[in-house]
Amino acid sequence: MKLFAKFLVLPLLFINLFVFSQTNSNDASLKNGTIEEQFEYVLKKSSNYQNYKVVKRSSLNTLKSHVIDSLKKEKRALIESKVLIEKQKKDYLSLQQELQNINEQLNEVTKSKDTIKLLGIPLKRDTFKTLIWSLLFILAFALLYFVYLFKNSNKITQQSLTDYNELENEYNTSRARALEREQVLNRKLQDELNKLKKPK
Repeated sequence: MKLFAKFLVLPLLFINLFVFSQTNSNDASLKNGTIEEQFEYVLKKSSNYQNYKVVKRSSLNTLKSHVIDSLKKEKRALIESKVLIEKQKKDYLSLQQELQNINEQLNEVTKSKDTIKLLGIPLKRDTFKTLIWSLLFILAFALLYFVYLFKNSNKITQQSLTDYNELENEYNTSRARALEREQVLNRKLQDELNKLKKPK
């Protein structure tokens, strides 16, 4: 009889454990499931009365507290998102301002790179190049002109020196001849004077 009682109690114990685990698993969906799963659980566990559903107050309170907690959590997340959006907006505006400043600095650098000061006068790079090349061309032309004038005047000077040397040579030659003639004439004169002085 005792053995029979043991075999009878054992299946009842398993059935009880199975029902208890099912209840616990269903209660777990009320405590840990999503809001939708919790609503489904409450609707499933509620009884029908005419056209209405009768819900346990404890289940309803649990569901209510979970919904409120979820709403608070979502509200906190929404506030954090708004704060983050505001921060990102400020960061964006700050970066936009910084980018504008960098663009202005870049424009100034580009302008200063394209501008060269000559005697305190700002000139565009192309104008400066044109001016420098014009000055170089004028200076080269002036140099060539002065070289031409120098060569020409040097030629004239050399010709004048040559003419002067020739003239000096001619002068020296004619002077030497004149001295010779004078000496010859002086001798003749002396000879004539000597003849006249001789007593007859």
